[in-house]
Amino acid sequence: MIEQSTKFTGLYRGVVVSAIDPLDRGRLLVKVSDVLGDLPAIWAEPATPLATPGGGGIYVRPLPMAGVWIGFEEGDPERAVWLGFWRGGKHEVPAEVNAALPGVPVMVLATSAQNAIVLNDSPGGGLTLRHGTALISITDAGILLSNGKGATITLAGNTVSVNGPALQVT
Repeated sequence: MIEQSTKFTGLYRGVVVSAIDPLDRGRLLVKVSDVLGDLPAIWAEPATPLATPGGGGIYVRPLPMAGVWIGFEEGDPERAVWLGFWRGGKHEVPAEVNAALPGVPVMVLATSAQNAIVLNDSPGGGLTLRHGTALISITDAGILLSNGKGATITLAGNTVSVNGPALQVT
């Protein structure tokens, strides 16, 4: 049990110990040194931007050692809530974010295994669904499907191209 005389308001940096929640509620086992010191990790409930009855909504499961922002309900150190993530440096920002023009909206949902959904409002941008080097890209110019190994299908204007100029249908 943690001393209850101190209220912990504001946000604290935490680190994920485990994202495997035996209650399947999306809780994280976290260490919050500024509040708990060397005490063992505690469970933190999720605060997600969307959750619906029946299991819908947004669900995120981070890897161990990920940085998370932690708050405490009514300042109670035994009622932790994880609110989002903090990044340790530029290397933790998805490459697609830095590739976009500065000041132009870009939204990236990416995993460390190189899966990504990218919404990019830059000129020539659009929607990209990527798995490793394979991708589907939708822009004003057309639609590109690529297996990342050389095979492509491009739809541009009234033309369908398979593997570049190898086969074109208009």
